[in-house]
Amino acid sequence: MAAQRYSEEFKQDAVSLVGSTGRSINSVARGLGVNTESLRQWVRAVKGPAVGAGGEAMTPAEREELKRLGSRSANWSWRRKSFARQPSGSPSDRDRLILGRMGIGGSSPGS
Repeated sequence: MAAQRYSEEFKQDAVSLVGSTGRSINSVARGLGVNTESLRQWVRAVKGPAVGAGGEAMTPAEREELKRLGSRSANWSWRRKSFARQPSGSPSDRDRLILGRMGIGGSSPGS
C-alpha cells in the first residue's frame, strides 16, 4: 500500500486539533483517519524536541527515566485504587498472613 500524502495545510490543521481540543494524538488521528505515528511526527515537528526543566533537549537517559517514573506512578495509582475498592471489614492478604502467623486463623506461612 502506498503512503498517503497530505498537504501542509492538512497537517497544520491536524496538529492544531491536538493542541486546541486537548484530545490525545490517538483520538485525533482516529477521527481524521490518519496514521497515529504520522500525526505524532507532525506534532513533534511543530513542538520541537521534548524539553527538560532546564530548557534544554532531554537526553535519552532522561527520557528513559521519565518513562520509568511514569510507569511506576501508574502502578501506585492502580494500587491506591484497588485498596480503595477493598471492603472495609474484609482483611487484606497481608492481614490474613499476619493473623495466620499468629495462629489466629487465616493462612499460615507455609500454606
